[in-house]
Amino acid sequence: MPTKRWVNIRIESDSGDERTQFSAKGELYIKKDTTYLRYEETDSSDGKTMNTLKLMPGELLRIIRRGEIESDLNFVPNERTLGIYSTGYGRMEFDVYTHKISFSGLQQGMGNLSWHYDLFEGENLLGSFKITMDITPAD
Repeated sequence: MPTKRWVNIRIESDSGDERTQFSAKGELYIKKDTTYLRYEETDSSDGKTMNTLKLMPGELLRIIRRGEIESDLNFVPNERTLGIYSTGYGRMEFDVYTHKISFSGLQQGMGNLSWHYDLFEGENLLGSFKITMDITPAD
């Protein structure tokens, strides 16, 4: 049975011309060889969304969002993968090209996770994003 740890998460997203930051409390646990991080995101315009990050062997990252916004994105270094994003307005498909994924210390309940990716709709580049998550044990 996996051991769950409550953690504090500081998330920073940089898309070149826009930088956002927010904090959340979440759960970190390891099941077999996969590290899971779950937290709730609240946005005044989008409502609540539960985020689950799965960090798998081989630097594979999957992000599943469920709530007012739903998405399923896979990040594989140096590969282009298909992603799905759904809102009340409909479902869209995107391609994600991942430049880099790095992480450290997550098995101890603290550390960091970062990834850099480009988001495409067809062949049109929508943006380049760098996400950084700093994870510390909750008090």
